[in-house]
Amino acid sequence: MIFNIKVFFIEDKGLINIIKHEKIVINERTMITNYKTINLYESMNINNIVVSNDLTINEIKDIKKKTNSNLFYFIINKNILLYSKRKLITNYYKNFKIRSKNKM
Repeated sequence: MIFNIKVFFIEDKGLINIIKHEKIVINERTMITNYKTINLYESMNINNIVVSNDLTINEIKDIKKKTNSNLFYFIINKNILLYSKRKLITNYYKNFKIRSKNKM
């Protein structure tokens, strides 16, 4: 089966090194709230950015005036304030044979 994938919505910046930049949409949830961050990605040839849905319409308009990137905004979405990376931490401890004081 061949997939015709148009873009990848990524949270892990490490993927920038292995995916063609024109196929990347940076999706850092609530992290992108200003034009300077967007312009930094633009300087790296990444032009598709999901802006925080905590922004107001006026803030988004202001950002749009100060950047040339394609902005994405999730209108219907629940905000994820934080989520567990427990498996990542558990695997780290297992890999380095470290005993954790916490139950995992």
